[in-house]
Amino acid sequence: MKRIGSRTVYEGPIASVRMDTFRHDDGSEAERQVVTHPGAVAVIAHDDVHIYLVRQPREAVGEEQTLELPAGKLDVPGESPLECAQRELAEEVGLAADEWEELKRFYTSPGILEEQVIVYLATRLRWVE
Repeated sequence: MKRIGSRTVYEGPIASVRMDTFRHDDGSEAERQVVTHPGAVAVIAHDDVHIYLVRQPREAVGEEQTLELPAGKLDVPGESPLECAQRELAEEVGLAADEWEELKRFYTSPGILEEQVIVYLATRLRWVE
């Protein structure tokens, strides 16, 4: 398939929405609404006993708190995904890790959303200010 057209219909501070037109190999065309997103990281911080999670308010789904992996958007210019993961682990949990491994990349909702999450395993943990 090939994208043959695209127009932005909404621009917001976190995400934007495009209407894209695609031509498939059989010649058919389809219009799709696409929510843009810079991507994110998530961290499985494990110390052989605990996996560290954080509680976050998630108004979009009507939850006062959800229990989640430490995570964050890739929205700091010049910051690599690994640097983002390291920053988020320190900010959200107060931990640093001596060993990092990228485990998986996945799309959160590929039918409508461009967001890709990179999941890291963080081990040999230590507390930081």
